[in-house]
Amino acid sequence: YKPNTLIAAPLDGFLVRAEERVRVVGTAFAGEDPVIACRFRVDGGAWQPAELLYAPGPGVWAIFAADVTLQAGTHTVQV
Repeated sequence: YKPNTLIAAPLDGFLVRAEERVRVVGTAFAGEDPVIACRFRVDGGAWQPAELLYAPGPGVWAIFAADVTLQAGTHTVQV
């Protein structure tokens, strides 16, 4: 099964101000396997761990979040 993820925030097109701290929030699903970790990256950089806020077990969507400080402009976030 291929895991599914969705970034809920920030929304597409969100413009970051200089040195702004942004909270990335989303969901992850791994089918009958539990979500035990989630990682994200910004602008193709290094993968970083996100915090699992809710991960009750297999067959359920997990919720993750991470705080990152970004430079001004638009960025691409991948999970």
